Amino acid sequence: MNSLNQSAKDTGITLSSVTFETATDAVLPQAVSGAISNRLVQVPLTVNAQGSYDKLRSFVAKVQDMERVVVPSSLTYPLGTASTGADQATTDSLSMTCNTYSLVDSTSIAGSTGTGSTGTSD
Repeated sequence: MNSLNQSAKDTGITLSSVTFETATDAVLPQAVSGAISNRLVQVPLTVNAQGSYDKLRSFVAKVQDMERVVVPSSLTYPLGTASTGADQATTDSLSMTCNTYSLVDSTSIAGSTGTGSTGTSD
């Protein structure tokens, strides 16, 4: 979450909501699954933001460059959404659905399969 907030600040956009879903085991290709000794989980998240189109695109690029792997699966740019501020300016918006991944110790999540929480702050 800290990385998302910093990316928003750096690009001059406003985050209106960030929603994290329940962590689940990531599905890995067979060739890779034996190379990872810990448990890899994916956490779906949805980000909604406002700003100019160029700033929103810069934000998506910064998210993709974060240290934690974040893979967008859906991006929507509803352009020209009217804001409700005192100046009644027109702004663009972004709705981004993505997955972030984290390696966790199998014993740190209740049970060794299924869903759980990663406890991540990024």
